[in-house]
Amino acid sequence: MRLKSKIVLLAVVPLLASIVLIALAVRHQERALAARERELVESAYMSSKRTELRHYVELARSTIAPLYDSGDDSETTRQAAMKLLASLDYGTDGYFFLYDLQGRSLMHPRQPELVGNDLWELRDEAGHPTIQQLIAKASEGGGFIDYLWRKPSTRQTTPKLGYVIALPRWNWMLGTGLYLDDVQATMAQLDHQVAANIETTFLWIAGIALSGIALITVCGLALNLSEHKEADAKLRQLAQQVVQSQESERAHLSRELHDGTSQTLVSIKLLIESAIEQIEREPAQAAVPLERAAVRLADALTEVRRISHRLRPAMLDVLGLPAALEHLAGSSATTAGWRSRCACAGRRSSCRTT
Repeated sequence: MRLKSKIVLLAVVPLLASIVLIALAVRHQERALAARERELVESAYMSSKRTELRHYVELARSTIAPLYDSGDDSETTRQAAMKLLASLDYGTDGYFFLYDLQGRSLMHPRQPELVGNDLWELRDEAGHPTIQQLIAKASEGGGFIDYLWRKPSTRQTTPKLGYVIALPRWNWMLGTGLYLDDVQATMAQLDHQVAANIETTFLWIAGIALSGIALITVCGLALNLSEHKEADAKLRQLAQQVVQSQESERAHLSRELHDGTSQTLVSIKLLIESAIEQIEREPAQAAVPLERAAVRLADALTEVRRISHRLRPAMLDVLGLPAALEHLAGSSATTAGWRSRCACAGRRSSCRTT
């Protein structure tokens, strides 16, 4: 793995790990706070409903108080009190009910079919004697009780919180109640809102994570592009330095050729001219300058070979080895009047001149 990739991983992986840990911590805290908030809200809501139920019963008691406290216990007075209680309601499922202390239904505005029936032995789905529990609570001085009852609006058996009191002189049990599915619906709405808040928080965290990754990616690309530009600039500078060094080397070799090899060739020329003159006058003495010219020529060839080993032709860089050899052979043939042919064969280029 390249160093850049390692650096990117070292930047991205800790970021992602931190964001995941933060998200998990936030989720845990939000759920804990949501549970605590739900508990507090439910407790406060139920407390308010309990107070509301107590006030409703007190209102009903105060409504019939003139009749109850009048001392008239006749059936007419009782029927008038029942009529007043039947007219009191607070919503579709908010009503008052009356039972005598022996379990007979005296008034039920939402379920009139129960009126007159003895419900002492009535039990709910869990097997609890509902009416007996209500009468027992009223006989103890009144209070709250949880039980199951059929909800009039849905005709489904639903948990209910009731509040009952006793009217002992008339042998009555007066009560009302709150169906708890409404409370559960309110709590479900609260849970839905909390879940939506948690989801929104996670979306924000995910957005921040993606923004961070995008920022790191952009910075990495910018750094990579900058490094590429810097590397290209250095390569161009290096290539320019190579060209300058080659030109400098060529100039140096040119001076060496001029100062050394050129003078040697001039001396060879003079020796050959001297030998030609001696051949015309004294042929026997012509061998001496020719031998000296041959020695000088060998020295010149050695010097040229030494210099050529140090020289890299520019044509070799531009055309390549086969093309450079072909051009060199053609130039030499033109100068010397030869016939030249250059051929390249095999995987490795090889040239020959004839």
